[in-house]
Amino acid sequence: MLIWVKSALSPLEIRERLLNPDGAFQKDLVAYLESCHVGEFLTGTMAEVKAKVPYRPTVRKGLHEVMDCEEYKPDPVRYCDPTQTMPEAPPPLCGCGEELCETCIESDAWWRNLAEVTDDLILRSNVHTCCLRKDGTCSARFPRDVFVKTEVAPDDGYINMKKLEPMLNTVTPDLTYLLRCNTDVTSLLSGTSIKAVVAYVSDYITKSSLKIYHM
Repeated sequence: MLIWVKSALSPLEIRERLLNPDGAFQKDLVAYLESCHVGEFLTGTMAEVKAKVPYRPTVRKGLHEVMDCEEYKPDPVRYCDPTQTMPEAPPPLCGCGEELCETCIESDAWWRNLAEVTDDLILRSNVHTCCLRKDGTCSARFPRDVFVKTEVAPDDGYINMKKLEPMLNTVTPDLTYLLRCNTDVTSLLSGTSIKAVVAYVSDYITKSSLKIYHM
């Protein structure tokens, strides 16, 4: 899915504003992009998340590693595979800020659970397993570069988004929580990137239907 924001600036206009010496636009844009997608887990490193989630990694042909729980017998009261469940609706919004407000306490607990479940989903569906070419390189360009913080190149305005996990693509946590599957959310800040995605999506839209004997 490609989303085009109506009346949005063109990639060229964005670059010109990013290079503006006052830095206000750059700061606001980076804050917006960081709120839209992340390249790491929400509650810790991959090792820390793995320590909390019951799984047995199974390597199979494909872009991503699938977590298999056949050898683990979790207590069904304490743990459910989030890929096999529906997302829980949030509690009513209160926002009173009182320390002993039951609604606010319930809301805080829901947000903490969202982060835990989202990390579980990312671990199960977004951890990449390399598909190596004959020359030994990954066809999906993993591992990706890691950036401790978002960087904006002063010469051309190119943005390297904060990304702490080299074997993850960028995701929108709320979208992952709702869809409960592998997703890839990326901000397209160049005309070349936009054209490439349009061509990629067009190939899928115009792909001939699957023959019945292939099903």
